[in-house]
Amino acid sequence: MVMYLLSGFELELYSVHEYHYIFWYLYEFLYGWLVSAITRADTFLMEQDVHNDTHKGRSKKSSKNKKKKSTPRPYNMEILMYQALQNICGGYYKALVGFRMDEKIPLPEIQFDSERVRYEHRLLPFSSLLTPPPVHYQEFLDMTNAQMHKRNEKVTSEMQYIAGCRHFHQARNMLERALLLYQANSLMENEINTLLKIAKTNFVVLKLLADGHKKDSKEPPVFDFSCHRHFPLIKIT
Repeated sequence: MVMYLLSGFELELYSVHEYHYIFWYLYEFLYGWLVSAITRADTFLMEQDVHNDTHKGRSKKSSKNKKKKSTPRPYNMEILMYQALQNICGGYYKALVGFRMDEKIPLPEIQFDSERVRYEHRLLPFSSLLTPPPVHYQEFLDMTNAQMHKRNEKVTSEMQYIAGCRHFHQARNMLERALLLYQANSLMENEINTLLKIAKTNFVVLKLLADGHKKDSKEPPVFDFSCHRHFPLIKIT
């Protein structure tokens, strides 16, 4: 499901005004579900090791298990990478909401457009799956409206940019930790370095926007996929 949505960027299927719900779906549900599922599996394996050690006594086999237990948890790296990608998608989603609030994202003519139709069309293949369950358009509206209209507080585009900054900053911290663990794998190291560049660059851009840079400009941002086929660099012209 993740690769299905990401491939839409690679194949240039999405218009920019669709990006926000694609990244929202990845951030809020798919990567979150992956992290939750793998964390449960990881915890179960650790609990099973402890249970086995408790019931095997002081045999040679038990000492081997204890030695194995001292090694890192088996899915730590996967959890760390998925959390980083979840935060990257969260950063894009918050940035895109900010751009929409500042009217920097060109929208289709109202009489020729229906966001519900577009949303349901993009996510139609998920409707036949049971796990994770599909998120219907009304649920998307209810959840995003609740985030954008906090009680007793006016939500501004600057607040969205700051929230996006936090996501990219968290992604950067996780990727730097992952880089230390993946140094023996040059292919994965290259991927992490590319994602690090994206997280750092987009953090700086959103920080500038949060501080009011080009606030009055209606020029749309540029999403540059030359660095990564799924995760663009955000550029302000």
